[in-house]
Amino acid sequence: MFQNIFKKKIKPHINYSESFRLIMECANNYMENKSKDEQLILLDYLIDSLKIDLCATGTVFPWYNQPTAPFNPPFPSRVYDEIGSEIEIYGTKTEVSLESSSIYVRPWENNRAFDSIIYLSNKDFVYDKDNHGSYYYDDIDLCYVYNGNHSINAGRYFKKGKIASVCCNMVLLYEHCYTDGLKWYNAHTNEVIAAVEDFRLAAIFEIARKRYNLIHDNSDTKT
Repeated sequence: MFQNIFKKKIKPHINYSESFRLIMECANNYMENKSKDEQLILLDYLIDSLKIDLCATGTVFPWYNQPTAPFNPPFPSRVYDEIGSEIEIYGTKTEVSLESSSIYVRPWENNRAFDSIIYLSNKDFVYDKDNHGSYYYDDIDLCYVYNGNHSINAGRYFKKGKIASVCCNMVLLYEHCYTDGLKWYNAHTNEVIAAVEDFRLAAIFEIARKRYNLIHDNSDTKT
């Protein structure tokens, strides 16, 4: 009897598009009738909570799946302006703290991941410019790791060490692309740029863009 009751309450799997829509709906609904300061508090909360969920997935996913590589880039790496000229979104390297920043990393080989945890448990983290590769997305404080995943993950876990990451100007991404939770689009032509890797990345991006526009009193027409 109880099993039948529980079965009736189970909801069907929600896809990326629907998950993205629900998050954005939540963000929009709870911003109504709030002051600007209150809206910013809520947007910060949503972004930070989604980052925690997203980054935790990268750590535990290999325990119950078999990925063979690090994560793909979280956001478009190439964007174009209204006349079709490519915009350079990457700048110089910046120092990123493994203690305080959100580290988007997938230690894809469990043996190496666990060995790195044990090794770094009683040693200092040492940045290796020839091995540690990453991009830092400035406005959302998210560091995407594409090389040196296992050692950087250990540093992240023990909250020690710093790395040098190529900095990405998120404002340029806000200006030249948008997402519906499934794909990234050129903001000027609506042409598809690439597929979205994770609906949480899409939600973080659009909520952060909303926050940026609110701070700078810009119009926000794509959300």
